[in-house]
Amino acid sequence: MRNIYIILLIVSNSSLAAGFNCDIYDELSPIEEIICLDSQLNEADTRMSQAYFGLSRKIIDTDTKKLFLQDQREWLTKRNAELSICSQPDCEIQFYNLRIKLLHQTADINCNGFGTDRVNIENPDVETNSKLSYLSCQRSINEIICDSRLLRHMESKVIELYTPFKKELSQDQSTWIILRDEKLRNCNLACVWQFYKERVEFLIHYSFDES
Repeated sequence: MRNIYIILLIVSNSSLAAGFNCDIYDELSPIEEIICLDSQLNEADTRMSQAYFGLSRKIIDTDTKKLFLQDQREWLTKRNAELSICSQPDCEIQFYNLRIKLLHQTADINCNGFGTDRVNIENPDVETNSKLSYLSCQRSINEIICDSRLLRHMESKVIELYTPFKKELSQDQSTWIILRDEKLRNCNLACVWQFYKERVEFLIHYSFDES
Protein backbone atom coordinates (compact mmCIF):
# COMPACT_ATOMS: atom_id res chain seq x y z
CA MET A 1 0.00 0.00 0.00
CA ARG A 2 2.86 2.36 0.89
CA ASN A 3 4.49 1.75 -2.50
CA ILE A 4 1.24 2.59 -4.28
CA TYR A 5 0.99 5.80 -2.28
CA ILE A 6 4.55 6.80 -3.22
CA ILE A 7 3.90 6.06 -6.90
CA LEU A 8 0.75 8.19 -6.84
CA LEU A 9 2.67 11.06 -5.26
CA ILE A 10 5.36 10.85 -7.90
CA VAL A 11 2.84 10.80 -10.72
CA SER A 12 1.01 13.79 -9.24
CA ASN A 13 4.29 15.72 -9.03
CA SER A 14 5.58 14.75 -12.46
CA SER A 15 4.18 17.92 -14.00
CA LEU A 16 6.73 19.83 -11.96
CA ALA A 17 9.39 18.37 -14.29
CA ALA A 18 12.51 17.74 -12.27
CA GLY A 19 15.82 17.51 -14.09
CA PHE A 20 15.08 13.82 -14.68
CA ASN A 21 11.95 11.77 -15.38
CA CYS A 22 9.95 11.23 -12.17
CA ASP A 23 7.46 9.02 -14.01
CA ILE A 24 9.89 6.09 -14.28
CA TYR A 25 9.68 5.15 -10.61
CA ASP A 26 11.50 1.82 -10.87
CA GLU A 27 14.59 3.54 -12.27
CA LEU A 28 14.82 6.34 -9.70
CA SER A 29 17.66 6.41 -7.21
CA PRO A 30 16.80 7.03 -3.53
CA ILE A 31 17.93 10.66 -3.90
CA GLU A 32 15.79 11.13 -7.02
CA GLU A 33 12.80 9.74 -5.11
CA ILE A 34 13.35 12.39 -2.43
CA ILE A 35 13.46 15.11 -5.08
CA CYS A 36 10.39 13.84 -6.91
CA LEU A 37 8.34 13.69 -3.70
CA ASP A 38 9.26 17.21 -2.55
CA SER A 39 7.70 19.97 -4.62
CA GLN A 40 10.32 22.56 -3.61
CA LEU A 41 13.25 20.28 -4.43
CA ASN A 42 11.52 19.23 -7.63
CA GLU A 43 11.18 22.84 -8.74
CA ALA A 44 14.74 23.67 -7.68
CA ASP A 45 16.13 20.70 -9.59
CA THR A 46 14.24 21.84 -12.66
CA ARG A 47 15.67 25.37 -12.44
CA MET A 48 19.16 24.03 -11.86
CA SER A 49 18.88 21.71 -14.87
CA GLN A 50 17.60 24.52 -17.08
CA ALA A 51 20.42 26.82 -15.99
CA TYR A 52 23.04 24.12 -16.61
CA PHE A 53 21.84 23.14 -20.07
CA GLY A 54 21.20 26.77 -21.02
CA LEU A 55 24.85 27.60 -20.43
CA SER A 56 26.16 24.29 -21.75
CA ARG A 57 24.48 24.82 -25.11
CA LYS A 58 26.44 28.05 -25.56
CA ILE A 59 29.82 26.41 -24.93
CA ILE A 60 31.29 25.33 -28.27
CA ASP A 61 34.84 24.35 -27.36
CA THR A 62 35.02 20.59 -26.74
CA ASP A 63 37.53 20.71 -23.89
CA THR A 64 35.56 23.41 -22.11
CA LYS A 65 32.34 21.45 -22.52
CA LYS A 66 34.03 18.37 -21.02
CA LEU A 67 35.25 20.43 -18.08
CA PHE A 68 31.79 21.86 -17.53
CA LEU A 69 30.21 18.39 -17.70
CA GLN A 70 32.73 16.99 -15.21
CA ASP A 71 32.05 19.89 -12.86
CA GLN A 72 28.31 19.20 -13.03
CA ARG A 73 28.87 15.52 -12.27
CA GLU A 74 30.96 16.44 -9.25
CA TRP A 75 28.23 18.80 -8.07
CA LEU A 76 25.61 16.07 -8.43
CA THR A 77 27.75 13.79 -6.27
CA LYS A 78 27.92 16.53 -3.63
CA ARG A 79 24.18 17.09 -3.97
CA ASN A 80 23.44 13.44 -3.32
CA ALA A 81 25.61 13.50 -0.20
CA GLU A 82 24.05 16.78 0.96
CA LEU A 83 20.48 15.57 0.56
CA SER A 84 21.35 12.40 2.48
CA ILE A 85 22.66 14.20 5.57
CA CYS A 86 20.93 17.59 5.51
CA SER A 87 19.36 18.40 8.87
CA GLN A 88 19.08 22.20 8.90
CA PRO A 89 15.84 23.89 7.73
CA ASP A 90 15.87 24.51 3.96
CA CYS A 91 19.52 23.51 3.64
CA GLU A 92 18.70 21.43 0.54
CA ILE A 93 17.10 24.44 -1.15
CA GLN A 94 20.00 26.69 -0.18
CA PHE A 95 22.40 24.16 -1.69
CA TYR A 96 20.44 24.26 -4.95
CA ASN A 97 20.11 28.04 -4.94
CA LEU A 98 23.87 28.43 -4.72
CA ARG A 99 24.33 26.31 -7.85
CA ILE A 100 21.48 28.01 -9.71
CA LYS A 101 22.91 31.46 -9.01
CA LEU A 102 26.32 30.33 -10.25
CA LEU A 103 24.94 28.85 -13.48
CA HIS A 104 22.16 31.33 -14.21
CA GLN A 105 23.17 33.50 -17.13
CA THR A 106 23.65 37.20 -16.78
CA ALA A 107 24.58 39.75 -19.42
CA ASP A 108 27.99 38.97 -20.90
CA ILE A 109 30.77 41.49 -20.74
CA ASN A 110 31.16 43.29 -24.02
CA CYS A 111 34.46 42.13 -25.51
CA ASN A 112 34.67 44.99 -28.00
CA GLY A 113 37.13 47.73 -27.27
CA PHE A 114 40.20 45.87 -26.12
CA GLY A 115 42.93 48.12 -24.76
CA THR A 116 40.53 50.60 -23.17
CA ASP A 117 40.14 51.19 -19.46
CA ARG A 118 36.49 50.23 -19.43
CA VAL A 119 34.39 47.22 -20.18
CA ASN A 120 30.78 47.66 -21.20
CA ILE A 121 28.08 45.59 -19.59
CA GLU A 122 25.24 44.76 -21.96
CA ASN A 123 22.60 45.39 -19.33
CA PRO A 124 21.39 48.88 -18.35
CA ASP A 125 20.63 47.63 -14.84
CA VAL A 126 24.27 46.73 -14.19
CA GLU A 127 26.05 50.02 -14.83
CA THR A 128 26.05 50.02 -18.61
CA ASN A 129 29.11 51.81 -20.00
CA SER A 130 30.39 52.63 -16.52
CA LYS A 131 34.08 52.55 -15.73
CA LEU A 132 34.72 49.43 -13.67
CA SER A 133 38.20 49.72 -12.17
CA TYR A 134 38.33 46.05 -11.21
CA LEU A 135 38.11 45.14 -14.91
CA SER A 136 40.77 47.64 -15.99
CA CYS A 137 43.45 45.23 -17.09
CA GLN A 138 45.90 44.53 -19.84
CA ARG A 139 44.72 43.45 -23.24
CA SER A 140 46.06 39.94 -22.67
CA ILE A 141 43.79 39.45 -19.67
CA ASN A 142 40.77 40.69 -21.62
CA GLU A 143 41.60 38.33 -24.44
CA ILE A 144 41.92 35.33 -22.15
CA ILE A 145 38.52 36.05 -20.62
CA CYS A 146 36.79 36.88 -23.89
CA ASP A 147 38.15 33.83 -25.69
CA SER A 148 36.31 31.51 -23.29
CA ARG A 149 32.53 31.38 -23.11
CA LEU A 150 32.78 29.93 -19.62
CA LEU A 151 35.10 32.64 -18.35
CA ARG A 152 32.95 35.38 -19.87
CA HIS A 153 30.03 33.93 -17.96
CA MET A 154 31.95 33.83 -14.69
CA GLU A 155 33.44 37.31 -15.11
CA SER A 156 29.96 38.68 -15.72
CA LYS A 157 28.67 36.78 -12.71
CA VAL A 158 31.37 38.29 -10.49
CA ILE A 159 30.43 41.76 -11.75
CA GLU A 160 26.75 41.17 -11.12
CA LEU A 161 27.29 39.92 -7.57
CA TYR A 162 30.02 42.37 -6.60
CA THR A 163 28.37 45.59 -7.84
CA PRO A 164 25.80 45.95 -4.99
CA PHE A 165 28.61 45.66 -2.42
CA LYS A 166 31.34 47.76 -4.05
CA LYS A 167 31.82 49.99 -1.00
CA GLU A 168 32.15 47.12 1.44
CA LEU A 169 34.22 44.82 -0.76
CA SER A 170 36.34 47.26 -2.77
CA GLN A 171 39.67 46.34 -1.20
CA ASP A 172 38.81 42.65 -1.15
CA GLN A 173 37.87 42.76 -4.83
CA SER A 174 41.08 44.57 -5.75
CA THR A 175 43.09 41.83 -4.07
CA TRP A 176 41.07 39.17 -5.85
CA ILE A 177 41.68 40.84 -9.24
CA ILE A 178 45.43 40.67 -8.72
CA LEU A 179 45.16 36.98 -7.94
CA ARG A 180 42.78 36.48 -10.88
CA ASP A 181 45.27 37.98 -13.33
CA GLU A 182 48.00 35.68 -12.02
CA LYS A 183 45.72 32.67 -12.39
CA LEU A 184 44.73 33.64 -15.92
CA ARG A 185 48.36 33.89 -16.97
CA ASN A 186 49.64 30.78 -15.24
CA CYS A 187 46.78 28.29 -14.75
CA ASN A 188 44.91 25.96 -17.06
CA LEU A 189 41.17 26.39 -17.61
CA ALA A 190 40.21 23.92 -14.87
CA CYS A 191 42.29 25.85 -12.34
CA VAL A 192 40.84 29.21 -13.40
CA TRP A 193 37.28 27.83 -13.40
CA GLN A 194 37.73 26.65 -9.80
CA PHE A 195 39.15 30.04 -8.83
CA TYR A 196 36.15 31.84 -10.31
CA LYS A 197 33.72 29.41 -8.70
CA GLU A 198 35.15 30.08 -5.27
CA ARG A 199 34.78 33.83 -5.81
CA VAL A 200 31.22 33.58 -7.07
CA GLU A 201 30.24 31.31 -4.19
CA PHE A 202 31.81 33.74 -1.72
CA LEU A 203 29.84 36.64 -3.22
CA ILE A 204 26.61 34.63 -3.20
CA HIS A 205 27.08 33.75 0.47
CA TYR A 206 27.90 37.38 1.21
CA SER A 207 24.71 38.55 -0.48
CA PHE A 208 22.70 35.95 1.47
CA ASP A 209 24.22 37.14 4.75
CA GLU A 210 23.50 40.79 3.95
CA SER A 211 19.90 40.21 2.88
